[in-house]
Amino acid sequence: MRSKLRLLSAIVAAVFAVLAAVLNPVVVGRFIPLGWLQIVYILILEIAFVAIAVLAILYFRSGRRWLFVLTAAAVALLPIFAAAAELALGYARLLVAYSLPGEEVTDLFQPDPHLGWRHSPNTLGRHISPGNFDVVYRIDAAGRKAIDRPGRAARKLHVFGDSFLFGAGVTNGETALDLLAARIGDRATVRNHAVMSYGLEQMFFALRRELDAVEPGDTVVFAPQSEALERNFILRIQACHVAMDRTTPVGKLPIWREEGFDFVRPIDECGLAEIILASTPELPLGRFYRDRRYRTQTDALLESADRVFAQAARLVQERGARFLLVFPVSGDQCASGKFGIDLRRLSTPFVTFLPFCPKNPEAVAGLRYPTDGRWTPEGNLWAARALETILEAQLPELR
Repeated sequence: MRSKLRLLSAIVAAVFAVLAAVLNPVVVGRFIPLGWLQIVYILILEIAFVAIAVLAILYFRSGRRWLFVLTAAAVALLPIFAAAAELALGYARLLVAYSLPGEEVTDLFQPDPHLGWRHSPNTLGRHISPGNFDVVYRIDAAGRKAIDRPGRAARKLHVFGDSFLFGAGVTNGETALDLLAARIGDRATVRNHAVMSYGLEQMFFALRRELDAVEPGDTVVFAPQSEALERNFILRIQACHVAMDRTTPVGKLPIWREEGFDFVRPIDECGLAEIILASTPELPLGRFYRDRRYRTQTDALLESADRVFAQAARLVQERGARFLLVFPVSGDQCASGKFGIDLRRLSTPFVTFLPFCPKNPEAVAGLRYPTDGRWTPEGNLWAARALETILEAQLPELR
């Protein structure tokens, strides 16, 4: 019996010695780009592998039973140790992220009982993303990012969206909508209702609030990035990120339940473990959480999005106006050639910027900030041209 246990311990020592030699930052880094969190996680596993190999070797040499029990316990508890290490690292990263100066938004938002947050009217808001941009946004009396050249036509183009068409990272005159307004001249007056980090429910509420300004002959454009479909609080997707967000005065946010809209606090929609897992998709548990979440909730996300789009279209059409749905793309989506969610499964007809993406990675890199991912002034110019092409195809009066 003892000889069999020694043979088993030799096998265990060999297996974990090989794992320690292969699964280390130097070797793995040659094949996969690693961030600091992944490097630390692999180093922790490396220590565990070496420790198990050493325990197995000690038992093989001494034959002391307690060393075999300790080795067996270490092997059995390794998955739990790895999971605990990942959660501890994720929590440590959250603590570090919220103790160091990071992205900062000042004097731009105010709490809103129905939207969670909205722009403060008649203000200059500053947005800093270290290493990427430091810009000031001018918000008009209606709480919209002001457009320097809005046009003077009676026909209006009301655009609702998130950070992409808000123009996060660029000044007022450099946004895609401001450049679009300059390109279409007096064929339509452009109004920018987009707000950073808004989800579909918030866009719907913003539309309903502004509905009296929508007149017959106008066009309402919903232009969410595909990520906005994931800002669905009833499914707790993105709720954890919003709950930890320092840049917006989050209070209660609208969610669409079966019986109608309700309002929740994002922090109540998820626990600390879910916050950590949602913020560590590059580690095994975080990746599993993300993949399982998408796999099990994609249908619900698409169903919810279809419902919001249908309700928005109905409200707009009742005003005698036209409703359009346009999906912009991020730099990552341009590079990969696909959205995070398969938008082709939506029942609502839509248009996408995807065919207008630059064809090579170097061109895409020149349109977005280095570490922020938002579009630069050149990226907004590209978006304005793409948006003009799409709108002219859908709205003959703009040709």
